[in-house]
Amino acid sequence: MAEPRRRDLAERIAARLGDRGIRAALIGGEALGANGVARSTVDVDLLVADRAALDARLWTDLVPDVRLSVDPADPLDGVADFDAAGPVAPVQLVLINRDWARAILARAVPRGGLFTVDFADLAILKAYADGPRDRVDLHLIAEHAGSTWQAEVTARLVDAGPPVALRAWRRFLSSIAPDGDDG
Repeated sequence: MAEPRRRDLAERIAARLGDRGIRAALIGGEALGANGVARSTVDVDLLVADRAALDARLWTDLVPDVRLSVDPADPLDGVADFDAAGPVAPVQLVLINRDWARAILARAVPRGGLFTVDFADLAILKAYADGPRDRVDLHLIAEHAGSTWQAEVTARLVDAGPPVALRAWRRFLSSIAPDGDDG
């Protein structure tokens, strides 16, 4: 669970977005924790799918230090780091302005003051990012998620997910299947 200051800041950011009709959902290590998987994390990550969330004017009275970035080489459409004075921002707003991300946000459920994604959608986001920490998190999910999550991830990705995430997901399934079957 996030330190109270980070959690409070994340809830205030999500409320500000909600007041403007923009849904934000908890993802990353905190979402793992909300779904019952303990993992240490230094920040709180929130997913949004509306570019308006990265408008600096939205934040000037709420958080004095916001660093906004858009990197064409990044699979994310933009990032806002809140209270970014230190080496790691306590709250990060992740923009993925795609229909599949909007579907993930629509499925998120309220938990402890924030909407939170389920294991299947968290796995989709991890497969999309496909970094070393994301692959470790996929293994953590696999150890805790029960029996139906893999089929749910595959169905969501095949139905409307990003092709890059589907390829990463199939590689992951191959790595954990005893006989190499990718489901």
